[in-house]
Amino acid sequence: MHRRLKDTMRMIGLGVSPDDCALALRGMETMGVRLAHSGRVAIEFAKRIESRVAPGLVLHPALPAAPGHDVWKRDFAGASGVFSVVIPANAEEALPDLLTAAKTFSIGASWGGTHSLLAPMTISRAADENAHAGTILRISIGLEDEDDLWADLEPIVDLVASEPTIAKTGCTYPAQQQ
Repeated sequence: MHRRLKDTMRMIGLGVSPDDCALALRGMETMGVRLAHSGRVAIEFAKRIESRVAPGLVLHPALPAAPGHDVWKRDFAGASGVFSVVIPANAEEALPDLLTAAKTFSIGASWGGTHSLLAPMTISRAADENAHAGTILRISIGLEDEDDLWADLEPIVDLVASEPTIAKTGCTYPAQQQ
């Protein structure tokens, strides 16, 4: 019975090594500083991108026009380093080359780490009125130099800004409804 319980505990993650515990505790010492940095840079970038692209293409709860902003403002003291940019249908074809050209960002989806990541995705099962049918580029800000990160993002922002249509999204934010 003891061996079976031990195997079950390992399968559900209850049996961690002392080294894993030490690494987790060490990471927690700097977590507040890391989250504050990535949140600040993400909001700065989201605002910068929002000022250059068509309305409704930047998805970050800290932006006043974003869906859920009132809930975010009420319930949160800060923001994470993850946000999204909706890629207009006419720009989707050029996106893979721009992602490949990125020097600082990696392509991946392990949000909240120290390395900045880009992950293009589509959400096909969304039933929400704010859902987007096209490609959404998820951006996770890490600890790299802000200028290096912006150098990777700027060509993508230029692409999105050059395609002002929201052709595949079909969504409008409450702040933009007439």
